[in-house]
Amino acid sequence: MRARLRTVGPQTANAPVNERRHRATAWSLPLLAAAAIACRSHPSTSTSTSTSTSTSTPTHDHTPACHSNADCSPSAYCRFPHGLCGRGPRAGSCLPRPSACHDAYDPVCACDGHVYPTACDARAAGLDLAVDGGCRGGPPSWAPCGAHYCDVRDRYCEIVLSDVLDPPTDYACKPLPASCRPADGGAPTCACFPKDTRCLSFCGPIATNGGRPGLHLTCRL
Repeated sequence: MRARLRTVGPQTANAPVNERRHRATAWSLPLLAAAAIACRSHPSTSTSTSTSTSTSTPTHDHTPACHSNADCSPSAYCRFPHGLCGRGPRAGSCLPRPSACHDAYDPVCACDGHVYPTACDARAAGLDLAVDGGCRGGPPSWAPCGAHYCDVRDRYCEIVLSDVLDPPTDYACKPLPASCRPADGGAPTCACFPKDTRCLSFCGPIATNGGRPGLHLTCRL
């Protein structure tokens, strides 16, 4: 800053030396005072930039890996890739257990072989969902469909087969078409599906726990 201020002001080659010095001094003093005030009032650009960079640097939280709930804190559960309940080659992730559940009734099959009212209830109990199902004692008139159950009154189970463990076979509860909802409340048949329905080539009944059977459409894409 001083090097710049020394050259400020007109320099006349024909003026006497003392006059030039007087003029340089007259120009320099006010500018030096103004520069000093400005430096005290405004922090340097480099300091401001450094502070902004350090405070805006994002932090990344890493979810702990797990092979069972023993690897997680008491307030977490181990969620396995694709709902394989620890049978796959990859580790799961420790996720927080829900503190409260208010979901509508949507029964699921958990890794302990029991049915829970919702996925939230299973996870609050520290359990992941079992993608291949296998739970006993499901609700009447709800057809097992992987980790979930389909209400046979308005849903069917679509099953897309997999040849390997990971990723596993895919299950989904799909809405029954209007043609598959008899007015008399009777059980639908495979003939009720439109011809362009996916996986229609292999259709069959699914037994329920003492209720009306459901339907499944199964294929390999």
